[in-house]
Amino acid sequence: MSALFSLSGWWLVGLGLTVILGTLAIFILNYLVNAKTKALYEINEQLRQTQSQNKAIINAIPDVIFILDNESRVLEYKSDEQACHFPERTLIMGRKLSEQLPGDSGRALVEAIGRVLSINDLQTVNFSTTNDGEDFHYEIRLMRSGKNEIVALCRDMTPQYKSLENIKYLSYHDQLTGLYNRYMFEEEFKRLDVSRNFPLSIIMADVNGLKLINDCFGHPVGDQLLISFADALKKVFRADDIICRLGGDEFIVILPQTTYDEAERLIDRIQKSCGEVKFFELSLSVAFGVATKQEPNDAIKEVMKYAEDQMYKRKLFEGPVVKEQMVEKLLVSLFEESPVEKQHSDTVALYSVQLGEAIGLNETELETLRQAAVYHDIGKIAIPKAILEKQGQLMEEEMEQLKTHADIGYRILSSVNGMAECADVVLSHHEHWNGKGYPKGISGDEIPILSRIISLSDAFAAMTNERLYKPVLNAGEALEEIERYLGIQFDPVLGRKFISLHAKM
Repeated sequence: MSALFSLSGWWLVGLGLTVILGTLAIFILNYLVNAKTKALYEINEQLRQTQSQNKAIINAIPDVIFILDNESRVLEYKSDEQACHFPERTLIMGRKLSEQLPGDSGRALVEAIGRVLSINDLQTVNFSTTNDGEDFHYEIRLMRSGKNEIVALCRDMTPQYKSLENIKYLSYHDQLTGLYNRYMFEEEFKRLDVSRNFPLSIIMADVNGLKLINDCFGHPVGDQLLISFADALKKVFRADDIICRLGGDEFIVILPQTTYDEAERLIDRIQKSCGEVKFFELSLSVAFGVATKQEPNDAIKEVMKYAEDQMYKRKLFEGPVVKEQMVEKLLVSLFEESPVEKQHSDTVALYSVQLGEAIGLNETELETLRQAAVYHDIGKIAIPKAILEKQGQLMEEEMEQLKTHADIGYRILSSVNGMAECADVVLSHHEHWNGKGYPKGISGDEIPILSRIISLSDAFAAMTNERLYKPVLNAGEALEEIERYLGIQFDPVLGRKFISLHAKM
């Protein structure tokens, strides 16, 4: 009985242990299954998230994306409408991309695919197309994505190409005229100095009076003058000739296979063309120099120096004459546009010389006075006609612009040899005895005596002749006005002398 119980007891214990161990095993197995399931779920979630991210990235990429096989056949294709100007998806799927590219680009693509598959490294192919007359530039980047699969990204590089072309253009061209610049000249100078180009002629050119134009009418007008000259050069010379702006008002032309006589004839043609260009009735004037390299042993820099010397000799000879002619033409132009200005200048000159004689000026001083009186308003050539002819009182900014005519007149006249003293007189003819005039605000005896004379004559002539915005005064009223401003606007001694002269007339 005891043995039987012992056996059954151990059996029950064993059964209990088995149940416990089985339950534990089931629990552990269930835990492992759940953990595995959770891990797989997390992996799937990560995979879906990665796929979603990849899809978003692909959609955000502006490039055209191809999946190609080893023969460039299109297995997959993603593109915006008309991107890279490829055919529609239905027309390109299953076809070889190499057959869609122009010229040798298709063969280059096939070769690049072969290199990608063999060395598993990034490869690039560039190609260009023309669509509706406009050039487009593209880059295809190739990378292996499978045993016999390639990912190809095609990007429109046209903006970058245009930017590079623009930078290249600017590095070789003068920005204002579009001609070659000094850097390009140096490069071409060396390239063309070879026997097959002999005789090699060089023309140097310098635009006369550019500073005068800039000072009178502003740099935009001076720039237009240079552009007009550049256009004249382009019309005369051949496509193979090298036309450069060296800077400022200097230009140079390199003429391969051109004799000295031929170069001189070309200069004659340019000068004729320049004569047709007008700025404020001024003809475009240019000083030229020419030299020719005949033999290989001739030093090209010496040839260039000879041309430059010839140009400067002509400029030295022609320059003063040209400037005098320019100033005369400016005055004529002002008087033609406004006959009232001519009448006024003549009257001011008459009154000024009368006063000058009365105070005992010598002949040289009287001639300077007469000349300055005639030219005293020449600076008005640069003042807008709307201001000069405005009916009614000028606004403050218009008056400030009108006041610049004294300074402009000074710059015009000081550019001409022998007119420096006249220029100084013109500069100061609107200065006041009390220092409240313009442009420098000098006073009293600081103001040149000839300027003080013209100031009186100018005011009297203006008051007694027809004006746009003030009533005409008779001589007596005008002299009373001058007397009222003695010691304020006018020199009191000269003013009394002026009054006494005209009171007798």
